[in-house]
Amino acid sequence: MAIPELPPFSRFRKSWARRTSSHFRVAIEGTSITYCYIRKNGCSAFKRLMLDLAGYSGPWDDGLGVMRKNFAVSSINEARDADWRVYVYRDPFSRAVSLFRNKMIMTDGAGDLLRDFAEVTGSDPADATFSTFVRDYLDGQATDPHAWSQISHVLPMDYNVICTLDTLGAKMTDVLGAEVAGKYFVRRANASSRRLFDKPSADVPVRELRERYTASQEMPSDDAFATESLRRIIQNRYCDDYALSPNRQAGRRDLSARITRPATA
Repeated sequence: MAIPELPPFSRFRKSWARRTSSHFRVAIEGTSITYCYIRKNGCSAFKRLMLDLAGYSGPWDDGLGVMRKNFAVSSINEARDADWRVYVYRDPFSRAVSLFRNKMIMTDGAGDLLRDFAEVTGSDPADATFSTFVRDYLDGQATDPHAWSQISHVLPMDYNVICTLDTLGAKMTDVLGAEVAGKYFVRRANASSRRLFDKPSADVPVRELRERYTASQEMPSDDAFATESLRRIIQNRYCDDYALSPNRQAGRRDLSARITRPATA
């Protein structure tokens, strides 16, 4: 069990509302689970689980509101008193690529992000490339929640289930059992593409990538977008996120006693 090392208290306090509102608590067959909702980190699987628990069958884009109405936590005490406290970590570069594929190429529920991109960069998203997406948007003034750092979501509490996308199915099987985990977590709920190609594509315009995806359902792989300079930008932009890696968290002692809950929270 471990608490991620968080920013200095002065900065942490300003983000308290975001951190608290990113946590949801559910009960399944007598087991309570607090989940830290981080976009592009397996969140669709947890969202589907919670919407089913709420008996909701309406538009997917309205689902987050349903989750907040039914499962939002009101305090850190409510979050950390659950039997299981879960977050999912994703390598920051892989997360940025997935965001680009899902929102810029597939344009899946992408209205808010595309508007934010246009406002921040002053350019048409269809003219963007992955290089300009990283340099001008993610490393610029991006405000869309999908661009928020992972570390900005977590609370100063013990998380006893720390997953990656690769271990999510196995970890949630241990927590929920094979039947429930098999329905929601064993297969990725929102994979950007099952047909990926490795041809270098960091500087290929979005409009061309959209045309290829429409014609063949193919999209660039992580390696197709990877350059040394872009990896460096992502690493610098999201440097604090690497502290959330399960490898970094293994064996760490609980640090929650070092951070005091803001009196106004």
